[in-house]
Amino acid sequence: MAPKAAQKPKVKAEAEPTTPKPQSNTKRKAASPSPGGTPASKKKVKKEVPPSQSLECDPRAAVPIDVTVEGGLVAESVKDGKFGLTLKLEGLSAFTMVKTLVFVDGGEFDGHQAIILKPAKAFPFMELPDEVRGPVYKIYFAVNGIIGKEIVLEGRRPDKDIYAKSYAEGSQNRVALLAASKKIYEEAAPILYEHALKLESTTAVVDFMAQCKDSLKTKLKNVEIKTYVKTQSRIALHNLSNAVNITRLHIDTGVSSDGDPTKAAKAF
Repeated sequence: MAPKAAQKPKVKAEAEPTTPKPQSNTKRKAASPSPGGTPASKKKVKKEVPPSQSLECDPRAAVPIDVTVEGGLVAESVKDGKFGLTLKLEGLSAFTMVKTLVFVDGGEFDGHQAIILKPAKAFPFMELPDEVRGPVYKIYFAVNGIIGKEIVLEGRRPDKDIYAKSYAEGSQNRVALLAASKKIYEEAAPILYEHALKLESTTAVVDFMAQCKDSLKTKLKNVEIKTYVKTQSRIALHNLSNAVNITRLHIDTGVSSDGDPTKAAKAF
């Protein structure tokens, strides 16, 4: 029998050998570098969208609209074999789309498609105060946008009537505003005829005054004559005497009498 003080020797238990757990496929794939040294996951590349572009519009349009093409001018495939473009239309006032049509008349725009628009409602111009409408008339009748510039009467129609060809080219129906209403005529006509009317010669003055109505003659205030033709001068000035409200008469060339201003004035 072993003595009480004696103790059994401790036996150290040996740890059981462990085997490493295999890593999952997901982790191994995430850890393994791609051949190029970048992660194997693919990066999404954003497709560059062409910048928006503005289309040229006819300045004579009744409804001034800014048209912008979003994403380039060439139509791209949309779906189901169709192609499309996105147009953005903007205007300073309300407008309504009427319809689209294709020109097939063999003219300049043959094969082109047009978008027809119209104003949603007329601008209430006559509701503006008088002090606002006056400056608008001045800008409207200005020659090439220059207020006070003379109107040159240099054209002749087939019926021999004299008219301002270059002035009409800016807007063929510009003076038609006077026919809009009696009130507009009363307001706008004096502003139109404040402009100097410049004619080629005293011969042209005779022809112009012959075609003018009496109501128009009284509105003339400023007349310029480029060349003083002596043979027609007496008739021309006699006709101008009917324009009783003229405040300025300017003649460029042709009035002379041996260089003596006194003799020239007497001859004139």
